[in-house]
Amino acid sequence: MDAAVRHTHDESEARRLLALGHEIFGWEADALQRLPKGDVGKLALARVIRARTAVPNAWLAKELASGHPSRLNHRRSRHESEIVAAAARLEESARF
Repeated sequence: MDAAVRHTHDESEARRLLALGHEIFGWEADALQRLPKGDVGKLALARVIRARTAVPNAWLAKELASGHPSRLNHRRSRHESEIVAAAARLEESARF
């Protein structure tokens, strides 16, 4: 697959997953801006999107309002068990 096509596909899929995350967690449109950068739901959604697409951490950090991209991995490691549980909840959804 051409790199540009792959990038477009990954971003489209990431946006679809982001919208589903909003539905599943019951977030309103502006919730990501109001939630803490290290919110477990945000980090779980980042984990699922990262596992299913090749979007970079910079994209995730921007779209999830999670601060600097380099901090995503640090935040994920601090709350790993909670994030895994929340990510499993997302994965169990028939729409994911």
